[in-house]
Amino acid sequence: MENNKLKFELAREWTLKTNTFGIQIRCWDLSGKWVWNMYALIYDNHPLFKDPERAYNLDFHGGCTYDEKISSEPARGIKYDWQKLRSMLKIGCDYNHYRDDYFNECRPEDGIPLEIQQDAESLYRQLENASPEENRDG
Repeated sequence: MENNKLKFELAREWTLKTNTFGIQIRCWDLSGKWVWNMYALIYDNHPLFKDPERAYNLDFHGGCTYDEKISSEPARGIKYDWQKLRSMLKIGCDYNHYRDDYFNECRPEDGIPLEIQQDAESLYRQLENASPEENRDG
């Protein structure tokens, strides 16, 4: 039975949420080195939700390297009053590129590395200030 043990990977996650978006920072162990990710969680009531291409072009470290559309609904079709039916875009980046070796040594116990905190603050401002793109045809 010892050979069939399940191996769970350690991960740490920090999340900030507003009414229209969130920011998630995640750190996980990959073969003894730490890998960091940052994601924008763009809810369906945010102006960028309907324009994923604009969302994809937010200023991410090394560019956007992840995108996913997530929808939540009751699995059995029974919706309770407290449940929200919501969709969101989850887009983000990683800090595991060439010359990002520094981040592999940053342990989550020491908190979020300063550069990632600054990137998260910048992403927050971008999401906070996003507005629906005006019609430029007329």
